[in-house]
Amino acid sequence: LTTDRAAPVIGDTGRGSVQAAKPSGHSDDGELAARWREIHGSNNWEGLLDPLDAVLRGELIRYGEFAQVTYHSFDYDRFSPYCGSCKYPRRELFARLGMADAARGYAVSRYLFATSNIRFPNFFPQSRAGARIWSQSANWIGYVAVSTDEESAVLGRRDIAIAWRGTVTRLEWVSDLMDFLRPVAEEGIPCDDPEVKVLAGFVDLYTDRDPGCRFCKYSAREQVLTEVRRLVGRYTAAAEDVS
Repeated sequence: LTTDRAAPVIGDTGRGSVQAAKPSGHSDDGELAARWREIHGSNNWEGLLDPLDAVLRGELIRYGEFAQVTYHSFDYDRFSPYCGSCKYPRRELFARLGMADAARGYAVSRYLFATSNIRFPNFFPQSRAGARIWSQSANWIGYVAVSTDEESAVLGRRDIAIAWRGTVTRLEWVSDLMDFLRPVAEEGIPCDDPEVKVLAGFVDLYTDRDPGCRFCKYSAREQVLTEVRRLVGRYTAAAEDVS
């Protein structure tokens, strides 16, 4: 699941910890493990939306919290040498945000970074910390996380979660203004259907790269596909179900 603006979390003041309650249906009763394909839309959520199925509701909240993490941990402090990056190391991400359940159940396997070849003066969040700035062109955009062995037993499969941050920086708002659609196939993304299109501003952030930057030498698209392929290959080789 992706979101441009994450839903508010109970107790959320815009700063500090994410208070992540254990979602409905995410328990040891085995219901989620037995129904995960249905919950993920194998039958187009027929009969699950009105009224909203309790297990589906729990999963929506759980994945929403993964997205909320990207907002709480993004460093927008202009005096920080890590402005534009993540405040926390990936191995400590959930724990530092007070998400005890996620910290036990998932491990962040890779951070994701994006750049844009659109150049506007002062539109990237530039640190005022001088020469110690971590990158002149990259922005932290999200992460890939994978469920632990214990969590996978509850979920009924090995779960790979990709969490994207939505619009925060000024450059990203400028990209959002590029609200015309371009055919996906023209952006170097394999697609046999010429009618499939994507928002121009997003696809720039998704596919642009900076060969001179260690964080965005590869595009956000290349980063996430490489990591997902690695994880899928690892767990399917062990004969696991992977979502």
